[in-house]
Amino acid sequence: MPQTSDHTPVQPDGAFVELGAGDLTAIVAHLQSLDERDFHLRFGSGLRTPDALQRTAQGLLQRASVFGLWDAGHTRLLVLGSHGRSTSASAPDSVELGLSALPEVRGGVSQRVATWLLPRFVAAKYKQVEVLFYAANQPVARLAASMGMKVSCSQGECVAHLDLKPTADAIRDWLDRLEQLLAAVRNEPPASAGAKL
Repeated sequence: MPQTSDHTPVQPDGAFVELGAGDLTAIVAHLQSLDERDFHLRFGSGLRTPDALQRTAQGLLQRASVFGLWDAGHTRLLVLGSHGRSTSASAPDSVELGLSALPEVRGGVSQRVATWLLPRFVAAKYKQVEVLFYAANQPVARLAASMGMKVSCSQGECVAHLDLKPTADAIRDWLDRLEQLLAAVRNEPPASAGAKL
């Protein structure tokens, strides 16, 4: 079983869970554990006082569906994500997605999230996935470009859209392209992620 840098086992693939108000303390702890740059890239603010982190966590729970990946001991969140209907008037059938992961579990997290969420988004009849990010967030910019997402930026803030097609083949193709990108980053031969569906 993979382990984090402090030798805590990481849950196996596919172990994302929905989070709620009872997980508020763990959500705040995850936010505290992000370094300043990662926190800024996700939330656009450097303000990380206990009160500000509490408000950020409460806001996530009020505005979106929140999910995470616990360590094997269920003591800390290694990944924290959120999704909810887009607030953009130009994209009413879009779902907005945000994600943060601790450094020790990066590398493949995007694929795991996509495998877990995309079928849910298609079933909910969303037509697009919308990812808001800052232009300085080059990993997200590269991922969006590799996926053929439509990206527009203004004043350092970007939005990427991925059209969802309600077919298993479309999801499989998307996962295969994502796996190829991740394999290139890791210098490993690609395996068909879509074959896992």
